[in-house]
Amino acid sequence: MIRLCCHSRPDPTFDPTFYILHFSRQKALANVDLCFKIKVRYLAVAEIQFGVDFDPAAASFVWRIELVPADKYQWLDEIVWAEWQKPTPTLPPGAKHLPKEGAVVFVSRCFGPDLTFKAASEDLDGVFRFLLRIESVLASEFAKQLVDELAPGTT
Repeated sequence: MIRLCCHSRPDPTFDPTFYILHFSRQKALANVDLCFKIKVRYLAVAEIQFGVDFDPAAASFVWRIELVPADKYQWLDEIVWAEWQKPTPTLPPGAKHLPKEGAVVFVSRCFGPDLTFKAASEDLDGVFRFLLRIESVLASEFAKQLVDELAPGTT
């Protein structure tokens, strides 16, 4: 069973003295934990980060929604990315898998006239609905992981 646990944290790297000189370090992100019921407890298996961030490749601020798996569940990004690509022929703008970082960027929109509150909220709603929709896929993957962890001869 999946549960989305909402919270936000201040960015520990925020330093107002660098505001003018280092735009690339400025961001406004919120976090939602993706929790999965394992045995009898809900455990945070990934974090969904969303908000405004600076994209050095685009040299612009962007609205971004990204999934970052917890250390123990680094395999999760592969499963989520495969499922994210299935339902639609075209992915949202900026959607990509970052295998080196172990993350999935669901959407990344540069600031401009097409980035409205409605577009951003629809992006977020779509990602949350998608994560709830793939619960059965994740359940089977977590079941496999539990079997592997409990198998004799494994550490």
